[in-house]
Amino acid sequence: MKILYIHQYFKTPQEGGAIRSYHVAKALLAAGHEVTMITTHHLPQKIVVMVEGMKVYYLPVPYHNSFGTLKRLGAFLSFLLQATRLAIQLKKDLVYATSTPLTVGVIALINRWLCSTPYVFEVRDLWPKVPIAMGYVKHRFLIRVLYFAEKIIYRHAAALIALSPGIEKAIKAVCQSVPVYMVPNFADTDFYTPQAHLTQHKITITYQGTLGVANGLDALLLLAQAAESYYPTRFQFNIMGDGAAKDKLMHQASKVMSLTNVAFYPFANKTLARELMQVSDVMYVSFAPFSILGETTSPNKFFDALAMHKPVILNFQGWLADLLLAHKAGFYHDTACNEKALLTTIIDMPPHEWADMRTAAGQLAHDCFKMDKQLSTIVAIVAGFAVK
Repeated sequence: MKILYIHQYFKTPQEGGAIRSYHVAKALLAAGHEVTMITTHHLPQKIVVMVEGMKVYYLPVPYHNSFGTLKRLGAFLSFLLQATRLAIQLKKDLVYATSTPLTVGVIALINRWLCSTPYVFEVRDLWPKVPIAMGYVKHRFLIRVLYFAEKIIYRHAAALIALSPGIEKAIKAVCQSVPVYMVPNFADTDFYTPQAHLTQHKITITYQGTLGVANGLDALLLLAQAAESYYPTRFQFNIMGDGAAKDKLMHQASKVMSLTNVAFYPFANKTLARELMQVSDVMYVSFAPFSILGETTSPNKFFDALAMHKPVILNFQGWLADLLLAHKAGFYHDTACNEKALLTTIIDMPPHEWADMRTAAGQLAHDCFKMDKQLSTIVAIVAGFAVK
């Protein structure tokens, strides 16, 4: 079967970042399908290359997390136009489209109308509800257009894949006629191997990922500030990544708060990110205080940490916090309370409880999010709906 895979931000492990589509595409190839990927890059012209058995079309659509709203919209529309034109020309039996942005679903929808090609639509983030809740989209007419587009994209899909229970619930509230499957991000237990690092003198807390407004990393700096005040020799904080808020965070840490226990690292590929994770005791996963983020998101950094048997600190509530605390695999950072309580809890934990928490994190990864199981589910979904 010829599968056209559309993902505006496709990445390989060598590039770093979110690589879910890489693993899904590889699983589809292993199942005997032919996979063609349409994505973007920052070069000024289109290029076509083979990436581990799949043909990848890189379209010239520059994008960066530092872009403002209008520049982002321009990138979304540019990819919509270029990818639609290309997709119509390519032979395919099925389109597999993954958001964000929502406009990727429009490309699949147009192919459904013009080429009669069925599509599976994977919803990674709940658009348009998330950008509306965060205040990025305010114009009433545009909001109505986005909700209408969401509804049409859902209702014309052969199948829908949600990355969290919250997204699954929201999709079903809009569309009851199309099957919806919940397949969250993966824990790659082959790539991330257990590494216990805890020392008696300094506990290392690391954040890896996007440094954007939605990630709410001011909370981590406040935790580091409290650690420097109450336990000046006991904690080290690492922040690895890139994004629109990076310069502000670095300025805040060094110039405003004068923190000496925070180190910033550039964005890196999966291998280098794993090396920093190996020398960390706890991984920090953060979102800004918008309830919809905690309720609907499925951040890959959370599952990477579990795969390496690393306890996790979450600073938001929702399905992941419920899961983490129920399995005793990490901590909740209540940003409305005194940070000292969390730091004291971490310091006072005896070695056997740390060992239990690491084991619980690894068990959660294996039992609920093991990559092979998740990929098998997606491959079965694709096979089941390709003939429709």
